[in-house]
Amino acid sequence: MTYVESDVQGRYTLLQGTLDGKEITIMNSYGPNMDDETFYPHMQELLAIDSASTIIWAGGYNCVLDGPMDRDAVKHNTKPRMTRSLGEAVQDLALCDIWRQRHPDRRDYTCFSPTHNTYSRLDRIYTSEHITEQITVSQHLARYLSNHAPVLVDMQWGPSAVNKALWRLAPEILLDSVGRDIRVPHGIHVS
Repeated sequence: MTYVESDVQGRYTLLQGTLDGKEITIMNSYGPNMDDETFYPHMQELLAIDSASTIIWAGGYNCVLDGPMDRDAVKHNTKPRMTRSLGEAVQDLALCDIWRQRHPDRRDYTCFSPTHNTYSRLDRIYTSEHITEQITVSQHLARYLSNHAPVLVDMQWGPSAVNKALWRLAPEILLDSVGRDIRVPHGIHVS
């Protein structure tokens, strides 16, 4: 890591460095409970310090960008300024909500509010759009000891993960010159 920053309030931790020769910025943030329109522009400034860096931004955002899909109850947006500023940051940084990309029509929630008796998808992971193909898993895990559920992404990183073509043995190689099957050692399957 070449740079690490955390704020004293515990709202974010930012890591910057290289991984397998590629610049990467990882941030975990916890958005305010109030409608604070300044928080996400500040996070955007921090994430944009290295414009060539791949971004992974995880956190509890405390607002949703798609109310009808990411809330169980139909109600008005209680944090319109914060929602707008988060949406602008995500768009300006060319980030992708990887879970929503993989599950465009699915309703699943990461937070239960006992105060309002509602479920919302407040916890998300945004990634740079150019790495979405490298992500192999994006899921919400079970809530345990908290009203928030952990979110998980698994990805293939590095030069071997990008544009990796699968190699397959051509079955005709296993035929002799007359077209008969050649004996294949036990444990090798040819299709």
